[in-house]
Formats: sequence, structure tokens, C-alpha cells
Amino acid sequence: MGTRFSVIVPIGPERSAPVLSSLAKLDYPADAYEVVVERGPSPSRNRNRAIARASGRVMAFVDDDCVVEPEWLARAAAFLDAHPEYDVVGGPQLTPPSDGVLARAAGRVLASRLGAWRMSR
Repeated sequence: MGTRFSVIVPIGPERSAPVLSSLAKLDYPADAYEVVVERGPSPSRNRNRAIARASGRVMAFVDDDCVVEPEWLARAAAFLDAHPEYDVVGGPQLTPPSDGVLARAAGRVLASRLGAWRMSR
């Protein structure tokens, strides 16, 4: 089968990356994905450099400060298997309850139909 997913993680200089510990807990076959990390001051350039090194057929982008659920890639694989006509999928960024009031308010807007339209589901 080979590497299906390349998880692209751009990390800013001197930033921690909570996403890495959550990626270590993925419930998905280890030989079916890779995590490609690129550090530097520009998230866009970091993503592009990581893509150049990636070997997966599907690029999965995450930010350094996010946390993914263990079933994240399994759910993505099931969705892509059920919908081969899709080339790109996305969804809302959900704000954790531990974030501040402003971040939670912005997260609610971005996760709503107002902020994300159909991607809110």
C-alpha cells in the first residue's frame, strides 16, 4: 500500500509543538503515514519545503499548536475512500476549552456556518 498520508507540520522558530505528541498517539497503521516537520520563520515556506520531502499520496496539514484526535487519519481515510471524487477536504479548527475567552469566541464563529459554511460539518 505504501505511505498514504504525509502529515505536514510547519513549526515556527523557538515554538513548542503540542501536535507532535498527539500525532504519536494516532490509531492508524504506522507504515501508512509519515510526519514531515519543517522549522523556520515562514509557515508557508515550511509547508512547501515539507511537501517537497513528503512521500505520501495525500497531504494532511496541521499547525504546530493543534491537537489531533487518535482517529483523525482513520476518519480521513474512510471519508476519502467513500468519496474518491474529492481532491481536497477541510474542516473547522475547534478551539479547546482551555483557551481564553477571545480565542473561544473566535473559534465558535469559525466553526459555525457563518465562519466556515459547509466545512463547519
